[in-house]
Amino acid sequence: MSRNVLKMSRFCPLGRPGYVRRSDDLLFLTLPSHGRIQVAKRSRFSYVDQDFHTLSSVAAVPRWETLMIKLGVLFRIGLALALALTLSAGRASASLEIATFNLTDSNMGSGFTGPFVKVTVDLTDATHATLTFDSLTNGGYTYLLAAGGGAGAAAGNISGSFSLLSFSGTPYESGAPALSDGGSGNMDGYGSFNQRVSTGAGGPDNAYTQITFTVLNTSGSWTDTGTGTGGVFEGNDKGNFLAAHIGALASGEDAFAKTGDADHATRQTVITATSPEPSTMALAALGTLGFLGYGLRRRLSK
Repeated sequence: MSRNVLKMSRFCPLGRPGYVRRSDDLLFLTLPSHGRIQVAKRSRFSYVDQDFHTLSSVAAVPRWETLMIKLGVLFRIGLALALALTLSAGRASASLEIATFNLTDSNMGSGFTGPFVKVTVDLTDATHATLTFDSLTNGGYTYLLAAGGGAGAAAGNISGSFSLLSFSGTPYESGAPALSDGGSGNMDGYGSFNQRVSTGAGGPDNAYTQITFTVLNTSGSWTDTGTGTGGVFEGNDKGNFLAAHIGALASGEDAFAKTGDADHATRQTVITATSPEPSTMALAALGTLGFLGYGLRRRLSK
């Protein structure tokens, strides 16, 4: 039997001698000397007859064709992994920089231990930054974001000229009053901040567990989430740039044990925009090589 009798092709019609075609869970091979033969799907390179006996008389697949088939498999695996890693890197680098800060100091006195609030600063591009304040639980208390009467529950001291684009939040209880633009103003003991967002006045029923607001740089661009040149923030008259007004709520209680302000932003993590890692590039190259090999195998099998 000639060496080219056994060739792989999903698209050649069944009945053409020497070609294999998938059908449900089996492959079918038509050979002039054997007729229509079932080929086990689980063993791609071991061809059997209807009784699943090995056909020793069938010529083996040429080595170059086996290599091309394996390269085709590597292509699909490599391309899938490269795509997944590339998308993951794309998500990580969708922003110029993302940083998290903990507000670790308060004016509530002893018995209330921080950190009290986590702030995530997302510099989505050179002119847009989103600040997200999340209440934390420590020392038996949950520190909710709460400040009414025009005071700020979440505050930042933004560098340069800017405008407030939007704000939103997650209330601790349903029915809490809507958030409002608190403008600029003082956060007790921590100086003045040029952008605040306020909750309704009152106790936990008006408090929020999360507050987010987005600002637009209208006078230039930002390069990072810090306070230096090009940073989103600048220190105020007391050197502070993030603050929150909080209420300490003990488990099972319906009133704050105490309220106050939290500051002393301590940077925790920074994620900056990155180029694709070498591993991603290597997988992409492997996928490309497999693609070329797969194409060559199909071309030579015609």
